[in-house]
Amino acid sequence: MRHLSHEKQPFQLRLGESRKFEGWVSTNYQVFCRHLLDATKPFAVRPGANYIVIDNVIEHLPLSKGVLMLENIYDCLNPGGILRLATPDLCAIASMYLKPNYVEIENFKNDFKPHGIDIRYPADLLKATFNHFGHQTGYVYDLNILTSILVNLGYVNIKKYLPGESDIPALENIEHRVGLSDRWGQLCIQAMKPQLLS
Repeated sequence: MRHLSHEKQPFQLRLGESRKFEGWVSTNYQVFCRHLLDATKPFAVRPGANYIVIDNVIEHLPLSKGVLMLENIYDCLNPGGILRLATPDLCAIASMYLKPNYVEIENFKNDFKPHGIDIRYPADLLKATFNHFGHQTGYVYDLNILTSILVNLGYVNIKKYLPGESDIPALENIEHRVGLSDRWGQLCIQAMKPQLLS
């Protein structure tokens, strides 16, 4: 197991990820990961990262721990560094329940079927979002909630993107969930730690 402080700076960090990616340091809280990191506790390197990615991680944590993780990420980012976050989009999923588009719900069903989750009715969109994958002990966000939290922590230039899209080449096609329903059901945000004033 390698300590994050041994990494050459600046580095690019993926939280909640055990797989290896060229040019990235993957970290997880599970012991089988090369870089063990509990993102709800202060990181050993503050600052040190140009980019930090959390792909479908924050919704597994209670709200207070999710905020702590975003604060720790802010501290770990170099000035001008970017957080890229992907999580289920509560607003989009609730809207699809309230005004169903059955083609899109069928896409959602097909995307979730390999996980053994049965989507039969629009209400199952909410059930799948809140009750599966460990989300029942976490917190599901919308853009307004996340933007408010990020602004309060000091992040700037907060922008929403479609999964896989970014104006930064290093962050393009970074999400691993790319099903047809993820185009509307996933909330992808980039936020920057402000540059130092000269």
